[in-house]
Amino acid sequence: MQSDLASIAHKFISSPFGLTALQASMRFDTTLPFLNSSATKLLQYLQSPELRSISSGTVLQQILNAIVDPPFFWDAFTKAFSDGLLTPDACRSFAWLLLQLISLPGTSTSYFTIATSPNIMDSLLKSPDGETRNLGQNIKHALPLDPSELHNDSETKPGGRHDNDHKDYKAISIMPTADELLSKERPFLRTADYVEDKSLLSSGTVQHVHVDNQFRLLREDMLGEIREEMKILTGTKPGNHKGVIIDGLQMFGIEAGDDRKRSAWGITFQCTNDIPQMRKIDPTKRLGYLKDNRQILRQGNMACLFIDSVAVAFPTINRDETELAKSPPLLTLQFMDDDTLNYALSRMKSSGSIKLAQLDSAIFAFEPFLDRLQEMTDVPLSQELFHLTEGDKIPGPSFQPKGTIARIEAHAGKDIKDLLSISKTIVLDESQLDSLSSCLRQRVSLVQGPPGKLPLCFFSFPNSFRNWKKFYWRSGRKDLA
Repeated sequence: MQSDLASIAHKFISSPFGLTALQASMRFDTTLPFLNSSATKLLQYLQSPELRSISSGTVLQQILNAIVDPPFFWDAFTKAFSDGLLTPDACRSFAWLLLQLISLPGTSTSYFTIATSPNIMDSLLKSPDGETRNLGQNIKHALPLDPSELHNDSETKPGGRHDNDHKDYKAISIMPTADELLSKERPFLRTADYVEDKSLLSSGTVQHVHVDNQFRLLREDMLGEIREEMKILTGTKPGNHKGVIIDGLQMFGIEAGDDRKRSAWGITFQCTNDIPQMRKIDPTKRLGYLKDNRQILRQGNMACLFIDSVAVAFPTINRDETELAKSPPLLTLQFMDDDTLNYALSRMKSSGSIKLAQLDSAIFAFEPFLDRLQEMTDVPLSQELFHLTEGDKIPGPSFQPKGTIARIEAHAGKDIKDLLSISKTIVLDESQLDSLSSCLRQRVSLVQGPPGKLPLCFFSFPNSFRNWKKFYWRSGRKDLA
């Protein structure tokens, strides 16, 4: 096929016989070989983002309408998919075409009937092809909306991009899914002007939106590291992978601890190929070597499970050194949810090879904060952080060391080490004195040091001045003299 999509599209639309010829060619032959070959190649060609962008999508809309109306081709294509007769490429093209059809303005209700059919939707969501599953999620997400709204701002709403994209951020699994990393759609992230525009949000939702956005932003930082590592693992980016890679895994059993101490259950795999770092270690020294080298299959470390060279899950490692020291070693993996586990087990039934790659991304640096954001039901100091406007007076804490404030202000330009009960000489200039006084009078304050100096932040006033002195000095601001 020719590569200049714009020129081809213009010829089809401008020619009096272009769309008519396309209609005739798509209904001339509706046999299975045609559906799996020529028709699929045409639909793959039409999936180019370049074509979708021409004239705000109206050109693609005209071409698709010519293909499916009258519905000789569409009926045959739908029946072949429902009967399981299409190739993986053809199934993916069917899912893409169905998504386009239910997203068109004024679309026929017959397409919604097909999309809501349990047989169609289950086949899409359980497809062995990851891109087809993601298209199924897109379709599922679109269905609850009013048909007249499906074409408006669909990319600015949360949910539906893949199996781990949800409207409620608390429903999002912190660990990614295979389909999520496979998805090429941009994640849902609110812009700063939206989050900060109070006219768009009620006072009751502003802190929820803020926490939701912080969760999504932080998690996207984490996923960025994982995506880069996955590119190295799959060979799409040059580089050396630092984590352990074990090929030739075989499912061995289930591990749930013993009667005295139960643990979160996981799947145990036997490593028919030894752990690379252990191959030359004396059998009597394997256990000691593992104890001395805890970076090898670290406890709680996230890994990627490949089945037939396809990433299917991101379990965590349960490091049992006694089992790993065996020959052959036994490795236990814990899966984040039942859906991921069920999908991995179904793929293992007919698998030719199972491989595990220990990921080197610093997930541990993100996970505790993401967990806390999902658990939050209220934001401390929300009034000061979200609802104050310029000129508003910042409220003071219930406890104020008024006597200490007065004594500090009376020592302008003098040494205040005795007031702070410290040995180092501290002399504050006027701006430093104003900043310190504000910190003691207000519930929330921020003091920014000069360039190159560590800033000092107060987010909540301590219960006593003694505790404040400890926090103040340990914060690193030793440049006030």
